[in-house]
Amino acid sequence: MDKDYTELCSERTIFSEQQGFFGEMFDVVKNCCTEKWLNTKFEALPTDDEKFRLLFDEPNVSDMLLGTLEHVASVYRKKDCSFSYQRRKEGERLHQKNDLDNALTLLTFAVLRAPAKGVDIRYDAGLSLALALWSRSAVLLDLNRGSDALVDIQSAIDNGLDDVKKQLEYYVRLARANAMIGNEGKTKICLNLVKNFCGAGSHYDAIEHQIKQIKPSPTIEKIEVPRLSDGEHATLKYTTNKLEIRSAPECGNFAVASKPMKTGEAIVVEKPIAACLLPKYFGSHCLHCLRRIEVAYGCPNCAGVAFCSIDCQKKACSTYHAYECKFMDMMIGSGMSILCFIALRMITQHASVQVAIEKGRQVTQLLCTHSNQRKATDYLQRTVMSAFLLRVMQKSGFFGRRTSESAYPNSEPEFEIGGILIGLLQALQFNAHEIYETKAFGSQQNVGGKKTIYVGAAIYNSAVYFNHSCYPDVIRHFVGTSIVLSASHPMQPGETISENYGPIFTRQTLAVRQRNLKSRYWFQCACIACKENWPILDKITNKARLRCQNSECTHLFNYPERAKKSVKCPQCKGMTNLEVQIATLATAEDLYRTAAEHMDREQLKEAAKLFFDGINMFYSVATPPHRDTHIAQDSLRVCLSNIGHI
Repeated sequence: MDKDYTELCSERTIFSEQQGFFGEMFDVVKNCCTEKWLNTKFEALPTDDEKFRLLFDEPNVSDMLLGTLEHVASVYRKKDCSFSYQRRKEGERLHQKNDLDNALTLLTFAVLRAPAKGVDIRYDAGLSLALALWSRSAVLLDLNRGSDALVDIQSAIDNGLDDVKKQLEYYVRLARANAMIGNEGKTKICLNLVKNFCGAGSHYDAIEHQIKQIKPSPTIEKIEVPRLSDGEHATLKYTTNKLEIRSAPECGNFAVASKPMKTGEAIVVEKPIAACLLPKYFGSHCLHCLRRIEVAYGCPNCAGVAFCSIDCQKKACSTYHAYECKFMDMMIGSGMSILCFIALRMITQHASVQVAIEKGRQVTQLLCTHSNQRKATDYLQRTVMSAFLLRVMQKSGFFGRRTSESAYPNSEPEFEIGGILIGLLQALQFNAHEIYETKAFGSQQNVGGKKTIYVGAAIYNSAVYFNHSCYPDVIRHFVGTSIVLSASHPMQPGETISENYGPIFTRQTLAVRQRNLKSRYWFQCACIACKENWPILDKITNKARLRCQNSECTHLFNYPERAKKSVKCPQCKGMTNLEVQIATLATAEDLYRTAAEHMDREQLKEAAKLFFDGINMFYSVATPPHRDTHIAQDSLRVCLSNIGHI
């Protein structure tokens, strides 16, 4: 194991020295610790709770730590009614010029930066948010987005614009929006109210004619969350009944097929324990569900995040974001990793401190932490980060009214949360999943042209049972924050079901993969791709090894230079027709090519079905490595990922 590289990898799961102040903060605390104290007293303590307490009770260390933590203060992007007013007026001018897309952008800025009703009365009599929403609803109607317009109209009223109910324009907008979504009943009611306002005559006739010309917008296809094959497992939630969990000393718990599976079958469909969006996507993706935003809604108190819906906004702002909100920019400025954000959220998303302690203990007891392999400095980094996160919770009111404003934990629950955070920061290093979306399409032969965008990370209960393989047995994709693991090839009972933690044989050589896995995840991989030292994709051919036609035989024939009609198997002594096997292999390759053509036309479901059939067919006669099959499996991942992110 490369010691320096391993230490660097472990450190990066906590903070980045190049991007924030935490590295300097940690060095200040570490310099107060003697080597003897670190390696004998601190490292020797058996539990995370004891290490956390010692950090605050050792005089030299505690004085410096507490002095540093006293500087933790709220730093966040504030609302600005002047900015909101200016963007609203600019957006309204662009709307009049029919520049709808740019008008929508500016009015969304106005919505996100507007303070809540009555907070700032310098502009718009404290109704900046309501007026921005009302103006945006008009643009959304002209963009034929009736459903979004209805939300903005109602939100404008909820935020203080009650007087619009006395205006003709209110009922005209309601009629237009309902006509766009195909709600004939409500459209008729709204038209009757319009008639009551303006009376029968040419004005009403013109309005009625305009609305009756509206054709309902096509229904947006809902994102389908796959169903588990064969129902849910009796004891392991969110997983298929076609697997079982086994345990072995050398690899811990791992998943094994208990029934036959076909390519594409959903093995895990699971919502996260907690998920966090990377700060760089705070403007383009929803903070709560991580979906790409179409129409943005803001936090009532800060202007640093956005939500895709009022529902997501309410869920976040009534729980975890209430404690992150005013400290968000400071935490980002610290350089702390996405795993630290997840650890914090695993605490603050709960309704009470006691529930947070109970749930946190459950997670740290379930997941692998490799605590017995950690060195003193590694532990100290996680302990200092836990103290920093605890201070954010203290300052943000998570613990309610405290008896002291000091950073020193002044209650048993605060000490308990500190110890739990240390455990979470260890467990997340090995068990968190990156959440990604896949953008762009291209030929099946151009896998590199399909860009995977890493937008966040999450931790799951059941998905952690899948160990690593450099040639994974599952395809991972996401529907929002829900993880979906689908079979990447057919599997038989007794076969291990493995995931991939990043290093994959098609892109990295054996030496590179082994170095990365040892340093990042602290184990040496012994999967088939490593044992047989499979080449990277550019060096793989389509001359796969062929299976014996006896289904109970495991012998593999090398791809022949000249196919023979029948050859004798040296293992089972039966006869195998290699011409038939090669012809079937060629048919599978044809299915891959047809599937790629469907991908190019963005017919993803049709493409996925053909990839399923082709991969099943390949495995019936051959075994990897096989170039076209690996490209097909990666292309299938792109299909499933894009289906999950419409």
